[in-house]
Amino acid sequence: MLNSENNYQVSVSYISWCFKLAEKLNRAQTLLLSNVPYSKDWLLDQANQITWDAFCQFSENALTVFSESEFLEAARLNERQASDSNSYLLTRFMMSVQDIYFWAYRTNTGYVATNFPMLKSSINQVDSFKLTIELTCRPEIHFPRALLLILRSQLQEFPSRQGYQPAVVDMEKNGNNVSFYIQLSSKRTVLNRAKQFLARLQLIPQTNKNMLAALNQEYERYDTAVGESKISQERFQLLADNMNDVIWSSDFSLNFNYISPSVERILGYTANDFLTLTLQDFMSAEMVLKAEAIVSSAMSGFGEPNPSSFELILQHKKGYDVPVEISLSLLHDSQNQPIGFIGATRDITSRHSFEKDKSQLESQLRQMQKVESLGALAGGIAHDFNNLLMIIQGNSELLTAFESLSEKAKTRINEIDKATDRAVNLTRQLLAYGRRQLLEPKLLNINDLVPSISKMLERLIPENVEFEFMPGNRHENIFADAGQIEQIIVNLAINARDAMPDGGEILIRTDSYQLEEAERDSMPHNHFSVISIKDTGEGMSKREIDAIFEPFYTTKPVGKGTGLGLSVVQGIVEQHEGFIRVSSEPNQGSEFRVYLPVAKYEAEPFEVLNTARNTSGDERILLVEDDEKVREIARYYLESAGYSVVAVENGRFALDFFEQGQDTIDLIVSDIIMPLMSGLDLMERIRYRGATVPFIFISGYPGSMVDTSVLKGDDVDFIAKPYTSEVLLTRVRYILDKQI
Repeated sequence: MLNSENNYQVSVSYISWCFKLAEKLNRAQTLLLSNVPYSKDWLLDQANQITWDAFCQFSENALTVFSESEFLEAARLNERQASDSNSYLLTRFMMSVQDIYFWAYRTNTGYVATNFPMLKSSINQVDSFKLTIELTCRPEIHFPRALLLILRSQLQEFPSRQGYQPAVVDMEKNGNNVSFYIQLSSKRTVLNRAKQFLARLQLIPQTNKNMLAALNQEYERYDTAVGESKISQERFQLLADNMNDVIWSSDFSLNFNYISPSVERILGYTANDFLTLTLQDFMSAEMVLKAEAIVSSAMSGFGEPNPSSFELILQHKKGYDVPVEISLSLLHDSQNQPIGFIGATRDITSRHSFEKDKSQLESQLRQMQKVESLGALAGGIAHDFNNLLMIIQGNSELLTAFESLSEKAKTRINEIDKATDRAVNLTRQLLAYGRRQLLEPKLLNINDLVPSISKMLERLIPENVEFEFMPGNRHENIFADAGQIEQIIVNLAINARDAMPDGGEILIRTDSYQLEEAERDSMPHNHFSVISIKDTGEGMSKREIDAIFEPFYTTKPVGKGTGLGLSVVQGIVEQHEGFIRVSSEPNQGSEFRVYLPVAKYEAEPFEVLNTARNTSGDERILLVEDDEKVREIARYYLESAGYSVVAVENGRFALDFFEQGQDTIDLIVSDIIMPLMSGLDLMERIRYRGATVPFIFISGYPGSMVDTSVLKGDDVDFIAKPYTSEVLLTRVRYILDKQI
């Protein structure tokens, strides 16, 4: 709750025990009250509350009075004493250990959320013995260290309430977020369990079976001991009315003669209504047969039901299915003769949902592992492979300059160029799929970008396919790599084209989208610019939609596709923190909607480099490249265009040369990752000396190994290997002209 000053209130029960600890350890109690605007008497009254600020101050004082180990042990002792109370035992009597954690830390409705409204809690069960709890503190307040120790001690001691050994709890704090990692023990301390419950309830429900035996004993005492019937009935009713599980008893024909009120919560029937029902009223024929088979096993010689615990699907009064777990035991009379059954029915809908979510998460994990493996493979070979392709492509280009080549030789060289281009594209696709492609993001507008590649799209699309672009009215900007966004559009357009072998229509539209409130929790952005590519082609089944982003999955004939096109699209979109939605039905066409987060800045007009401009010059260029063959090719490209070139093999040599004649260098073209000194370190040291010479960086490494934050500005540019002479000379001329 909040007081009038908009400050949170906290019960004094969380800290009042510190006075007893100070007295026990002979510490000055007045130190606990330093800068706390409440008296000791006020803080000892368990009905009182104090402000959050006072709570934090008291907590800090406590950690100056006591050592952390003293404080933690006392907090655990206080938790044990609290859990020993009769009321605590009664209200938690039928809870499992996991139930207690969920009761305390469930989002919005848990004990912590209710008593500490300044904290947002969530809990996740990893497996049978592991849980994780996340706590988030509101931005305007902070976590006091003492509170975290108190919560940690509670988490350690929760299993003790059920007779288990204390949990092992690891804690990790990150800003206003705290994570608790809980490892439960499977070993139950039976003696402690017996002491806790036998003295107060004279029941020891260690398991459902023991619980049912205890309830059976109460039922028998109620039937045979008139003097004790009222006590037994009240005790039985107290347990049954406050349990989440449904307790019931029946004869051997499964005609119910008692059922607890909680049946209404699970199946929608009141207890009185349910007693008039038959199995067929709330079970399918299959479930009835399963239940009758278990009853038959129990009737054979009156042995215990086999199995004694099993799952069924029941039908709610409103018609939907409810998965339950039933624990069954024989009910005996005063002469120890079996007279029917006693059972406990538990709603396990949440468990089924958890198992379904777990299966989905495992599937996503496998997909992520495939992405990571393929990305790691591509990233590992990218640098060396791109250097090899650079050498092949460069020498092929140089050969074509010889006029004396025969037509046959030119044809062979042309085939080499085509194969190199395919290898380059495949490498980039693998890097994009593995989220390792080096991005060159900048502000741009989709409505400007699509027309810039429309001519290329028209060349890719045959005449029997009609192509139309409909720009949206709003002009949101995105911060993205223009080349990568172009690849998204091209890949999806090619995909649409291939889905229409007999012709059709491709419509590209742009739009904007604001996430609904329910969608926002899992998204880092709320506002998106949307690119829609829609076709009138063959469409896809749901099974195909589920698989289209799998690497190497394709519906095209052998030799017609790599199966990486859509995987690459997904990789690029996710690298830009966006997402994709697909809608399609067989013979109804398909629509791919790509959502990219809107930037908060104005975009500059989209600029397409003019490759037809004059790319020659007479400036002096310092070329830094550690691969000798690549260095020779780059040097030849530049010198053939008239530039004066000084070529060195690493950043250290480049720095030495620059310091000797920096006034004569107009541009530095440098590889990024090199031995002795990288290209980025070279630029940093030159900038430190006050020089403003522009840089063009070149690299064959994947984006995950390159710091792209420095590759921005009018005096910095980037080229990915392998590159042609046209690309290099165009970028060189472009950045040199920008310095004028």
